[in-house]
Amino acid sequence: MLSIKEISKQTGFSTATVSRALDPRYSGKVKASTRQRIMALCDEYQFRPKFSAQALASGKTYTVGLISEDLESMINSPTFSQFVSFLAQELKNNNYTLSVLPVSDHDPETIDKEILHTFYSCRMDGFVLSSNTVGTLTLKELASGKFPVVTYQMPSDICNPMPVTSVRIDNRNAYRELLRHLKETGRRRFVIIGMGNSNNSRHEQCRKCASELNLAIQDSDVLLLPKEEVRAEPTLGTYLAVLKHWEKLKQYDAWIMSNDLMARGACAALRHFRYEPGREIAVTGYDNMEESRLYLFQKPMLTTIRPPLNLLGTTCAQLLLEQIRAPGAGSKEIKLHSELVIRQSSHQTNYKEEAP
Repeated sequence: MLSIKEISKQTGFSTATVSRALDPRYSGKVKASTRQRIMALCDEYQFRPKFSAQALASGKTYTVGLISEDLESMINSPTFSQFVSFLAQELKNNNYTLSVLPVSDHDPETIDKEILHTFYSCRMDGFVLSSNTVGTLTLKELASGKFPVVTYQMPSDICNPMPVTSVRIDNRNAYRELLRHLKETGRRRFVIIGMGNSNNSRHEQCRKCASELNLAIQDSDVLLLPKEEVRAEPTLGTYLAVLKHWEKLKQYDAWIMSNDLMARGACAALRHFRYEPGREIAVTGYDNMEESRLYLFQKPMLTTIRPPLNLLGTTCAQLLLEQIRAPGAGSKEIKLHSELVIRQSSHQTNYKEEAP
């Protein structure tokens, strides 16, 4: 049976070094290459150190809670699942476990109370919090600085007045490049097709960029589909919605979709009306899903915006661990940037049915 002494013997490192490498409180003080060798051996033998005694002594549980929107939304969001994967991996690299804590998405006041209950009742060392779940009561608790918390995708006008560490993806440059690309390829009539409420920050960023380029996107040029019709099956739901709103949507020559799954549904609907995506009407997405760049699954391949989900997950984890290990270190605001990926769905001149 593998033990710290056995790990020390097999790797050549002292038992003190092995103990520090396996202890989340001190693993950051061990050279990365040293820790990697030790952890590789632990993985080979499926050895996991027992931190229960350490937890009792230090008051730590080595568990982080991710508080986000309802479970159904999380399951059906490729973007969210990728973010969680990178977040969990970085925490695991530091001997922390991630616990996902979904809240209901019905009544904002109820959500606020759920989060406060989670803060005080769950024995966790810190929390990662989605902007979608933040209400008035939660903001007051965040401002108090009682809990190690990192928020992601929270608007800067909410974060800046408070001592809250936040990580945001800034899509403005990517949307500016997208709109410029569409304009250069002759598109002039733009519609944003999304889901849910009208407070989508990405939609607002897109509209501001359009204004900078003298491309008007009015309120009437934003079509928000009901969540209950799209959330469970984004591709099919969008396909049916486009059929329903065809008379309005066919007037636009550029459809800016909220995500890649919705864009796939839009492309399917265009073919229903014998339009080829990228010719008469450009279709763009957001996420850069694997299927969007594989010709086998998506014809034509989808022009989209690629958010830095790996950096979002790892950065949230690293910043939260900093707070846990050094309380009172001060808040930070980190801004990450997405990028435009141009493919066939926004501009086709010689479309062929065989793979390029």
